[in-house]
Amino acid sequence: MRDSAEPRGARTAAPPRNWESSPLLSFLCRDFGCAVSRPMLDALRDVANMAKSYSISMAERVEAVGLVGAKFRRFNTQTLLGYHANILDLSERLRMTSDHDRTWMPHQYLALLFAERYFDRYFGDPDAFLEELNLWKQAPEWRGLPDYRKEDLHAFAVQSAHGSGKTLLMYANILQYRHYVRQGRARLNNVLLLTPGEQVSEHHERESRTSGLRARRFHPRAPSDLYGAVEILGFDQLADEQVTPIQFGDDNLVLVDRGHSGEWGRRWPQWRAEFGRSGSFIVEYSAGFGPDFPGPEPLRHAYTKSVLFLYGFREFHDDGYGKDYTISGLPRGMASVSRDR
Repeated sequence: MRDSAEPRGARTAAPPRNWESSPLLSFLCRDFGCAVSRPMLDALRDVANMAKSYSISMAERVEAVGLVGAKFRRFNTQTLLGYHANILDLSERLRMTSDHDRTWMPHQYLALLFAERYFDRYFGDPDAFLEELNLWKQAPEWRGLPDYRKEDLHAFAVQSAHGSGKTLLMYANILQYRHYVRQGRARLNNVLLLTPGEQVSEHHERESRTSGLRARRFHPRAPSDLYGAVEILGFDQLADEQVTPIQFGDDNLVLVDRGHSGEWGRRWPQWRAEFGRSGSFIVEYSAGFGPDFPGPEPLRHAYTKSVLFLYGFREFHDDGYGKDYTISGLPRGMASVSRDR
């Protein structure tokens, strides 16, 4: 049975700022049976804190999420367990297990659950997904925001603070996308990881090896990789026209690490559009999304509609991570916050 699209009781009482109330993010929270993501994140955090003393399994994480939204969740428990099983499988492949002394932070695990739900809807019945998103978008918070179009579904964005583990989320999203491509008998040509500079590319080379993910630095004259390695590509290579988006053909997965930072932030929208026209699926990761995002209105609308997960500096700090930081624009004496962890 197809999920109901009626937005009953699944929004916050007071309309939040437009960017923070992305229809997509709100829609996914609704599907999990919650008005906002925080109750699920709190449940996961409580389980993680208990695990330090009582050795609680990863299975109990999904149980915690399931209990929070059980009454209003739009899919059954078996589906939720299926999402969890996929995450367990990719965790093994990325060496994110207790055997490797690495595990997902609560917000990472919730972001992975949201991505599971997104890909399930996107590959399962995109027409129904589009219809339901547009019905959900009729809420007053998003008055004036254009309707979703099919091409809007070919992208989502993850806003997460620096140091919160976006790199491993990227690698997990790659494996999730590949899984659903196989399940949906869709096509996948190349997997491209775009970076803003040499230092970030080197970071991904190292981290991909640590995580057991096959990746390599892109070179335009390199032979094809029969094992489907992730191609790490710098924005400078696009800028120097060593390669163009159209040369990669159709049906690519394009992951973008900090595409809005520095000098490339002004040029990325053009490349984004070119990848989009080729039917590529684009996933963007940044700590810089926010209500003051610069750019023309159509681009702001596109990003407002595409935020899948939001975990900013304030949430990161409140959960006990990060170091000292300053928020500009607050009254004197309120701007500095300290965190030792």
